[in-house]
Amino acid sequence: MIKKEPILVTGGTGFLGSYILRYLVAQGFEQIRALHRKDCDYSLVEPVMNRIQWIECNLQDTEALYEAVNGSHRIIHAAALVSFDPRHDRTLLQINTEGTANVINIALASDVQKVVYVSSIAAIGRETNGQVITEETKWEESDWVNGYAKSKYLAELEVWRGSLEGLDTCIINPSVILGSGFWNKGSARIFHLVAKGFPVYPLGGTGFVDVRDVARAAIIGLNDRIKDRRIIISGENRSYREIMREIAQQLRMSEPKYGLNTLLQRLAVMWDWTNARLKKKSQLLTITSLRNASRTIHFENQRSLDLLELEYTPIADTIADTCLQLRESMQSHGKPRYLSLN
Repeated sequence: MIKKEPILVTGGTGFLGSYILRYLVAQGFEQIRALHRKDCDYSLVEPVMNRIQWIECNLQDTEALYEAVNGSHRIIHAAALVSFDPRHDRTLLQINTEGTANVINIALASDVQKVVYVSSIAAIGRETNGQVITEETKWEESDWVNGYAKSKYLAELEVWRGSLEGLDTCIINPSVILGSGFWNKGSARIFHLVAKGFPVYPLGGTGFVDVRDVARAAIIGLNDRIKDRRIIISGENRSYREIMREIAQQLRMSEPKYGLNTLLQRLAVMWDWTNARLKKKSQLLTITSLRNASRTIHFENQRSLDLLELEYTPIADTIADTCLQLRESMQSHGKPRYLSLN
């Protein structure tokens, strides 16, 4: 019974990791460990703080990581850096790729029975002829690939290496994850931008999924029957304009009116580049990321329905629930919020 086995979660205080921890507690897992950094924010895991064994460690500290992994039977590796700033490409490789290699190496040297790796649809190849993307779509280097995507793809290779060396693994590839969290970070920023009256929208579309569905998928992946598979986790294929329109309607704001054409893309990148350097912050927009957001890419989720038996939350419900919490949060100085478990 895996609920009695020691489970280790990396990235537990982050957006997705916090939902994974809350689900593990809710589902009756008895020995839950989670890694944390010295300066992390525990806002999203407040309800389960006392039910988790917290271990201070980063993925580059192999000695501390070995101590953290030792005794764990299963691992959900959800820790990652998400950045599209070219200045962070080396750091992305260190955290996402080399960090994953460290997890796999130590798991192979320990009593770990299963590793579930939370990857991304960014690590899957992109067809140029409009075909639906599946788990079998091959990776190809191109001008569409950014540093984040490459770091996650190379991290997957480390997981597959672990599989070839005898470690049971499962890789899940979530699409754009929606839900409440830290409003100024990750995909939750899209809600914050619309709330501030952001006037433009990307011209393309992609897959979207509720954060709770991804968390449940990661936990289901711990089961022995799911072995050495890659699984796309995506609820619906939607355009960015549709998503931002629904968010605006829920927030009672004007919807973005201007498509992000080539000229606006270049102006946006120039503004963001200047703003990032003046304020000494990360660059959020690049030509590559905006070009990707201008493409319409559809993702096939049949494997997740068959193997994990997932029942996806309608994206309209995710948007409504998240917008309600954002409105409440805006009355309390933007305090992070988390959706109730479904």
